[in-house]
Amino acid sequence: MKQPLRKVVIPAAGLGTRFLPATKSVPKEMLPIVDTPTIQLIVDEAVRAGAQQVVVVNGRGKGAIEDHFDRSYELEDTLIRNGKKAMFEQVRAISAMVRLVSVRQKEPLGLGHSLPMAALAASGSACSSATISSTPTSRASGNSLACRRRPGRPPSR
Repeated sequence: MKQPLRKVVIPAAGLGTRFLPATKSVPKEMLPIVDTPTIQLIVDEAVRAGAQQVVVVNGRGKGAIEDHFDRSYELEDTLIRNGKKAMFEQVRAISAMVRLVSVRQKEPLGLGHSLPMAALAASGSACSSATISSTPTSRASGNSLACRRRPGRPPSR
């Protein structure tokens, strides 16, 4: 029997060297595509696929990722007081879209090291990675961007 996707692991502990110097101070995953951070696009896709939990394996200097998916009381209050309800709803929706679990990879040891760390974080126990191994899980990254052609429109070149 086919089980629906429940968890998505996003390895985000790398140094982002392909995008230096921008990634010296901003995590690669927070670089925008137009006006949306790359990691938000990844999480949006995971949620559309049925994910209920996203495990982000991050590293030093990646706190902006957690902050992006957290509530921002000061910003929300300012938006409401200034009558910017649509912006408020957009910001609030980001923090409500999925249960995000963050685990720190102390050094960038690669994908093979980040996945077992995600299993430990998702299971809530250092003794078992059964939660990941027994639950339909996917790994996602923002290393590729694919554009879907809209029906009735010619492909762009």
